[in-house]
Amino acid sequence: MALSAMEPSRSCQIDARNPALRQRGDTDQDLSSAALPARPADRRRQKAEEVQAITDKALEQLQSELESGQSETLKKFLNTVAQFHHYSFRNVMLIMMQRPDATRVAGFGTWKKLGRHVLKGEKGIKIFAPMIGKSRQSESSDTSEKQANSTENPETATSRLWGFKVVTVFDVSQTDGEPLPGIGEVQGDPGTYLTRLRGAIKKQGITLGHEDLGGADGVSRGGSIVIQAGLEAGKEFLVLAHEFAHELMHRDERRASTDRKQRELEAEAVGFVVCQAFGVDSSGHSSDYIQLYKGDVEALRECLDVIRTTAAKIISLVEQNESPVS
Repeated sequence: MALSAMEPSRSCQIDARNPALRQRGDTDQDLSSAALPARPADRRRQKAEEVQAITDKALEQLQSELESGQSETLKKFLNTVAQFHHYSFRNVMLIMMQRPDATRVAGFGTWKKLGRHVLKGEKGIKIFAPMIGKSRQSESSDTSEKQANSTENPETATSRLWGFKVVTVFDVSQTDGEPLPGIGEVQGDPGTYLTRLRGAIKKQGITLGHEDLGGADGVSRGGSIVIQAGLEAGKEFLVLAHEFAHELMHRDERRASTDRKQRELEAEAVGFVVCQAFGVDSSGHSSDYIQLYKGDVEALRECLDVIRTTAAKIISLVEQNESPVS
């Protein structure tokens, strides 16, 4: 039976009669309140704060490494983005910090539906999940006369984001059971993904051509991309992803707030993530991503989130483009 603030437990009542406690100035109300368990809302808030601290620690570690001339954590972040491009910046950081080798995560119930079970003793990965609920919202006043003559409810149920909660997920390596549906993996040669990427670019209204560029592998011209003729498939895939990133990131107001070096590094980071996502080897084209950091951790966060969202968009467009444009 739950205890109320007005009804201390029997043990509290006994303790409250202890003279030693009385001498400290404790009251019945103080003692009964101390004995009550934390409210669910308080527990949720505490858990959220603990998980948020992991994200903050990841950024602090990233900042510290970059300041000392290292970029291992940044490369881990880009690799994690490649695996979890549908996840938010915060959740990518959380997965990277708690299980950097994760490749596919899901909740306990989802794994069960897939015919797999979480192995005993495995420690889950804490991430944030949105709380979506229905809310009753009145229609606008210009429809009030119509509603008055209608039998329909004047309030409409709409979806609403109420906030975020902490949930636990597990990587596939922490489970056992039925084999999962095959996920296309390509090593080196992008296969049909190159054709899909070309089609995705064209579907965005960007023209695509091949010419002799006199030394450059590709160029973005604002509405058009030109690639050096004769590139092997893997390299062309990387160059196309790089130039597509320029088209998506650097043809608006962001161009004015970045210099050429930063724009190139951002595009190269996106190209790296996209290649990782589709199993295309780009190790021979890695860059010194340390230069993305300019001494401002918030600016770094914003830069990494732009890289994440751009890479996620390109990956999604390639995945959706099952009927490539010729």
